[in-house]
Amino acid sequence: MLVTLYDNFNHGNRLQNYALQEILKGFGFSVHNLCCPHSKILALKYKPKKERLKIFIKSILSFFKIKIIDIEAFKTSITEYNNLYERTKIFDAFTNKYIDNKIFDEYQNIMSSEKNKDKARWDKYNFAVVGSDQVWNASIVRTTEFLEYFFLKFIEPNKRVNYAPSFGYKDVSDDDYATYKEGLSGFKKLSCREISGCELMKNQFNLNSELVLDPTLLLNSEQWRKISRKPNFKIPEKYVLVYSIGRVKGIYKDALEKFADGREIIEIHDPSDREHFFTDPSEFIYLIDHADGVFTDSFHGTAFSINFQKNFITFGKHRLGWFGDIFGRVDSLLSVVNLSGRAFEACKDFPAGEINYNDVTQKLNLMRESSLKYLRECLNINA
Repeated sequence: MLVTLYDNFNHGNRLQNYALQEILKGFGFSVHNLCCPHSKILALKYKPKKERLKIFIKSILSFFKIKIIDIEAFKTSITEYNNLYERTKIFDAFTNKYIDNKIFDEYQNIMSSEKNKDKARWDKYNFAVVGSDQVWNASIVRTTEFLEYFFLKFIEPNKRVNYAPSFGYKDVSDDDYATYKEGLSGFKKLSCREISGCELMKNQFNLNSELVLDPTLLLNSEQWRKISRKPNFKIPEKYVLVYSIGRVKGIYKDALEKFADGREIIEIHDPSDREHFFTDPSEFIYLIDHADGVFTDSFHGTAFSINFQKNFITFGKHRLGWFGDIFGRVDSLLSVVNLSGRAFEACKDFPAGEINYNDVTQKLNLMRESSLKYLRECLNINA
């Protein structure tokens, strides 16, 4: 059984879910994906219509930090929020096509097995694997209860496996310390996809862990091309793909224009741009694969750029978000493959020069071997 964040509107989230599923299937397992909505957007599906409307309006105001009296900003926010909600339907189609044996359920039903009310429900599973993505980020999963879910508290300890989870922070708050301590102690082996996460477990909990690759990097470019699909919108012959969690503005916008150097720009994460915003995960792979360059502040935008050996720039080192250290996980990945110079702050000249991927590929292959070895050991698979 595979347990990960289920948001259905983020490209990286859906693709890391698919990647780890395929790795586990390659080991000979039949994989069931436990889908427990943790976000406000997905939670709307489980609410009555009147309550859904209230949450919808409240979420818009909160998400975009606007006042109700700002009518124009409110209208724009409704449009963008509606586009975000509509995109979940497109991502649903990807999930339905590529994610196997989905088990949709609410937190209360899943966690009832911890109280021995429904323990037999999980007896048929050899293992439950949690990861990857920010499953151990308290701000992402919102509540202590969901942290316990992502620590696999509903299944017996000898069946709990973690692969490449992320904390999103460099330390754990005092309020959450006991929950993390108990949760982490429930695994025989620990891993993380970031150096900072491994350091956190060592420094705060005195627990050893292994640095492993994000699942998206366990599959090579040829494996990803099997699910790649060309978008319906017009694609320029030469273009720079922008995949940004936040708005590209100020010095970052100036850097983008220099990096593009006259080439057209495709931005796929702007909710006001319907033509490109509805790009699904399969189309995202195609756009990365065929781009002349990638400009991103995203971990998975960076990971896929490396996997497809693209000329790229990663920006946003000093940007903080509501879910923690945005750049820390990217910084760790760049360091592992010796590409720290591709961070915006490290680039002295634009457009940045081409990357020599010979050394990168060697480092990536070594990390793939060690990462797969870790996973085999957790799953009791002989090499």
